[in-house]
Amino acid sequence: MSMNRENRRAVIVRGLVALASFVACAHAMGQDLEDSPLALGAGLGEHMVVQRDAPVSLRGTAVPGETLEVRLGDVAAEATTDDAGRWAVELPPFPAGGPHVLEVRGEEGRSLEAGDVLVGDVFLCSGQSNMAWPVSASSGAPWGPMGPDAGIRLLHVNRAAAPTPQEVFEGEVAWQVASAESVQPFSGVCWHFAQALRETRPDVPLGLVHSSWGGSRIEPWIPAGGLADLPAYEPRLALLSRYAADPQRALAEHGADWEAWWQERNEDTPWNEAGTDAEGWTPAPSQLGNWQTWSEEWSRFTGMVWYHSRFELDDDQAGQDATLVLGPVDEVDSTWINGRFIASRFGWGDVRRHAVPAAALAPGENTLVVNVYNSWGAGGLTGPAEEIRLELANGDSVPVSAAWRMRAVAPDHPAPNQPPWESIGGLTGLHNAMVAPLGPRALAGALWYQGESNTGEGRRYAPLLSRLTAAWRRQFGAELPVLVIQLPGFGQPQVAPVDSGWAQLRDGQRQVAAREAHTALVVTLDLGDNIDLHPPHKAEVGRRAANVWQSLHGEAQGVVDGITPVDARAEDGSVVVRFAPGQGPFTPLGGAMAHGFELCAADGADCRFVPGTVDGDAVVLAAGDGPAGRVRHCWADAPSCNLVGMGNLPVSSFELPVSP
Repeated sequence: MSMNRENRRAVIVRGLVALASFVACAHAMGQDLEDSPLALGAGLGEHMVVQRDAPVSLRGTAVPGETLEVRLGDVAAEATTDDAGRWAVELPPFPAGGPHVLEVRGEEGRSLEAGDVLVGDVFLCSGQSNMAWPVSASSGAPWGPMGPDAGIRLLHVNRAAAPTPQEVFEGEVAWQVASAESVQPFSGVCWHFAQALRETRPDVPLGLVHSSWGGSRIEPWIPAGGLADLPAYEPRLALLSRYAADPQRALAEHGADWEAWWQERNEDTPWNEAGTDAEGWTPAPSQLGNWQTWSEEWSRFTGMVWYHSRFELDDDQAGQDATLVLGPVDEVDSTWINGRFIASRFGWGDVRRHAVPAAALAPGENTLVVNVYNSWGAGGLTGPAEEIRLELANGDSVPVSAAWRMRAVAPDHPAPNQPPWESIGGLTGLHNAMVAPLGPRALAGALWYQGESNTGEGRRYAPLLSRLTAAWRRQFGAELPVLVIQLPGFGQPQVAPVDSGWAQLRDGQRQVAAREAHTALVVTLDLGDNIDLHPPHKAEVGRRAANVWQSLHGEAQGVVDGITPVDARAEDGSVVVRFAPGQGPFTPLGGAMAHGFELCAADGADCRFVPGTVDGDAVVLAAGDGPAGRVRHCWADAPSCNLVGMGNLPVSSFELPVSP
């Protein structure tokens, strides 16, 4: 089967990435590439940390059928590569310490070394933008009381997505010793978590693996096997599988689905010639650019805009494969040429380069139509109009020079369907490219700070989170501790009971932590910002996560699973919300009464605020004459609550049935 230009480019890029990593490894070891075709697997190398008190899994590549000796410190094992040149060994557990040297010796004198290897506790830190938020943009000093710390090592995974599990990371990914320079762009939550652990455990080295992507949903972080038995995902998983085998076929299927989705809601077809001549199209600004800069009317617009232009080709040009260069787009473009669906991509200002088969082009006038959807901030074809062009296979470039027209879609129109291979909104792709390459290895724990992009579907979140934690435990150990960082407050304060998507998602996080062994909740309700999706208080989030992890392991006295209720019961005209012993003492900040509690009907309707009185390990709510089938606490995007427990930690948001 022949490859189209996009596939050839992908293969070449992957090959160059692998070759660059291979050359860099050999160069670092002082070896000649031709004399030493050895390499370590993804996430292994100089300055790394391996998990203490657990079998040490090591892997890599060499000549197929080659016998190798793999040695870490004074411990060695033998491995033989398979037909693809892959090898793997498992060494017995090591105590905390180091540094050690990792050596791999093959036949005919081939060898490599990775020095400065420590043994300690290794943590995976993953999620979306609040986990990715860097130390440099977080409040407070980055070092705490300890200063730069060579006992902490950092591995930052590059953002990437793939339709199938990968064995290598995209681009250069290497361990770094924590320093004033290496820490600044690293995850603030992850770093401050490590700082807090080191304060009480200075003799245990720490390895931090940061793998996050801002704006990502939870679904792309779950492997295909974790979604395969859910009927809602079956069609998209099947399309993703076809995309891995035949991208052009899958792309055509997605285009047909996109067009059907549009026509279910609209009568027109803006992607074809007749559609672009319909009413509603107006001249676009000559330089295009971020539509929020066009006028005051456009300054807060989010949603969809259709764009249309034309370009001319002669017979020879129309017979060539080509690449359409749209320049930077924010955030999702869906593109047609002559009514044929070409591509759909996501990216905040990423440059779009779409493969165009010759069959989509025609001699003479050609029509280009682009739909751009944007949900946040800048939007549209944000680059200069003169940079939009068609690059032909023979090297010629044809500008898309006709005047652009545009047509806005009503802001309340639903967002377009995303293909399952889309990075942050698709299925399994981030796991495949950003977690799977880590391979099977022991970890001390994982931190998960995500959910903002799933808040519209809060009630569906808990089962997805359970599938994510199960997948991580299959890869990193059956008893892997997972710390779920609950979403903080964000948005306008509540003035009346509301049905909050953020609260629903927080409650899903709470439920998973409550029912799953080795899963714990980190409550951050009080660390949000009403107007900033990215509150800067990452040092305190990291400190709380460290306290929960230590409490989970019996290393400190503190709260595990946040401060959450045991149950709610009706008693003598009141509702009593009970908490587990040891989570108090409970205190309503700023007054004698605890506020932020609601009583509702059993179906969640007819909610009303009720005052609460602290009584030991319980809060007593006056039921009055209204319905009291359910109790809610801090049930809002940005709740106003004042009840704190041990260490002045806030009580989690929750929703519970009231038992008789």
